[in-house]
Amino acid sequence: MEYSKEMNIWERVSAISSELKAIDKSTEVGSGSARYKAAVEADVLRPVKALEAKYRVVSFPVDREIVYQSELVKERRYEDKNRNTVTTDITRTPIVRLKVKIRFVNLDNTSDFIETVAYGDGVDSLDKAPGKAMTYSDKYALMKAYKMLTGDDPDQNASDELEGHDIHKIKERFDRLMTQKIKGGRSEDEIISAMGITRKQFEVYMKSFQNVAAIEDRLRRA
Repeated sequence: MEYSKEMNIWERVSAISSELKAIDKSTEVGSGSARYKAAVEADVLRPVKALEAKYRVVSFPVDREIVYQSELVKERRYEDKNRNTVTTDITRTPIVRLKVKIRFVNLDNTSDFIETVAYGDGVDSLDKAPGKAMTYSDKYALMKAYKMLTGDDPDQNASDELEGHDIHKIKERFDRLMTQKIKGGRSEDEIISAMGITRKQFEVYMKSFQNVAAIEDRLRRA
């Protein structure tokens, strides 16, 4: 499609979407059997910026909101049987979930714009959790608005047995399920109610990751 100054924002977004190719995942994450390829921010921004320039569209966040924050508490116990002592080491990792509203503006008519909402999680042991959440939310807003192909489809992966699995992986799956349901238009309170638990119970579960496996199944059926 050729650029025209008369195109409205819907036509420009559609044109950009039609020209964008599947994302080239440039980064390997993890190691061993858990290794996988991921699309980093540059993989998304590089092609999007070029086409936004071609069709004179600018996209930027107009609102951010923290919708969930907690911390991952990890406790390790070290026993010294010779001295009959037990040492406990506790680490706390901040978790932040952001809701972002991204606006796409027609630069030939700045009153002509559309907006979309996306969510992003950030987990980091230092001070980078909010920044990571911002990066993820912005990246996924662009990916979904422009219908960028990634090759990822959670429905292709069958649910596996949870017992004995890494609790962090269970938490990741739980967060992904919750985000999908929120994106579907339901509030967190509505989802919690459908799970058959109270807000107070939900908060207790989230603070105790040993219970996350038990409520993941409730969320899946909610």
